[in-house]
Amino acid sequence: MPRTGPIPQNVGFGEHAAAIDAHGWAVANGPRPLPGEIIWTGPFRHGTYYAAGPEAQYRDGWQNIDAWPVHLVSNENILWLLNHKAQEAGIPLHEVLEDTPIPQLAEQYGFPWHTSLDAAQAHR
Repeated sequence: MPRTGPIPQNVGFGEHAAAIDAHGWAVANGPRPLPGEIIWTGPFRHGTYYAAGPEAQYRDGWQNIDAWPVHLVSNENILWLLNHKAQEAGIPLHEVLEDTPIPQLAEQYGFPWHTSLDAAQAHR
């Protein structure tokens, strides 16, 4: 599977999250139905089809039908990644953010910044 598809942590895997976590299963996303222990449809990333199951058992099948692995990511993780990318470019992140808001910058890098988290975190 060539790429990863991050999903906002608060969106997660919905009703399937507990079973996925309990079994330590991998999750894949693709443009067509996928094999797995649990299968469902969800938000479009690389498609709307999702599956979870033991990676060793399903990896080859997922690769053969162009599914991508899915990893949960929080806004905090994304901010760390954006800061890292700015450091690699030799530019302080705060200077980049003077011209580009965080949600837009995250989108440019393919990260799923979740704006409702901003409001929830501001009220803490």
